[in-house]
Amino acid sequence: MGHVECTPFAEAIHALNDIKNNASVTIKRGGCILYYLAGNDWGQVFMLYYVLKILISAVVIVAITEIAKRNTGFAALIAALPLTSLLAFVWLYLDGSSLSEIADLSVQIFWLVLPSLTLFLLFPVLLQQGMGFWPSLGLSAVATIISYFIFIFLLRHNGMQF
Repeated sequence: MGHVECTPFAEAIHALNDIKNNASVTIKRGGCILYYLAGNDWGQVFMLYYVLKILISAVVIVAITEIAKRNTGFAALIAALPLTSLLAFVWLYLDGSSLSEIADLSVQIFWLVLPSLTLFLLFPVLLQQGMGFWPSLGLSAVATIISYFIFIFLLRHNGMQF
């Protein structure tokens, strides 16, 4: 096995053939930790990395669901936190994305939060008007999708790139 130092995962993925050919490769950020946790086996490193991303993301969703069974206010607070965005920023950083790419994602998320509010405004109104759960959820989701299309059109019309 070649020499391993601590570059982004993206470079390691592209260098996988070099690693197999006993070449020197540099890995940085979370790469070295996973490399050693996987017993110095690059195939296991990449599998372990994706499993870790899935598990952490799933734990957040399950935690919010379980908390909601006990305290909807606290669950709403946790769900309102930009946890998905935070996880995406961390995964992108660990994958070697540039800071400008992460900043661009953050700005785009900011603008796309606004049309997503359609769901949170319309869904409870429809439920309170006696519409069933699934029709209310479906209609709210469709209205939100339409809001996204309109909002993205308006943003692009005003020079934003999506």
